[in-house]
Amino acid sequence: MTAWVKEAEDEHILLSNALMGLLRNPFLPPALFTETLKNQPLPVPLDVATFPPENGPIDKFSEIWGVLDNEMRPGVLVTVTISIDPYKPLIFKQVKSREMRVMQDTGIKHPGKMDTKIMQTRSISKTYLTMAGSIKSEKYDPSSLTVVLVEKQLPIELDAEGRFSVSSITEGEYHLDILFNKKVLKHQKILVPSPGGFDIVV
Repeated sequence: MTAWVKEAEDEHILLSNALMGLLRNPFLPPALFTETLKNQPLPVPLDVATFPPENGPIDKFSEIWGVLDNEMRPGVLVTVTISIDPYKPLIFKQVKSREMRVMQDTGIKHPGKMDTKIMQTRSISKTYLTMAGSIKSEKYDPSSLTVVLVEKQLPIELDAEGRFSVSSITEGEYHLDILFNKKVLKHQKILVPSPGGFDIVV
């Protein structure tokens, strides 16, 4: 725990106040736990202003200032010890859409001045999205189906389970043709983005 301000006096005030607050709490308050850290089997200890008994990476915390090319600042070592179950399964919602925007900064010089200033202008591109979904069918194997994004006449590849992904498209209405032996089985309208995903039943 460290502080970085202009006046050394202010650094000492910040650190001393923080140090007193930490010393009043020998354990991390459960109200500060994130969802994944709840249900700790034991109170979570806070070791404040102690130094490790042996040499190692933890005793080199002051080197952060060298990495930042700055003067060394005062700091207090704070160690928090928590319990983690490495075998607990992590479940996340499947990502079915992604959004990307590109910004470009350009400089414009003002002529005729000794201390020429450069104005920065920023141009923002369109929003490009990636959509993902799946084709589900009890009658047809995904490997026998062909999917085409009609507006771009773009063939879309399906994996063995019928999942697909299309990138670099803008917001709007599109149509997917699902074909079997060059015959259209379904003409599906889709809206991009779609909070419900793009799972299509044939």
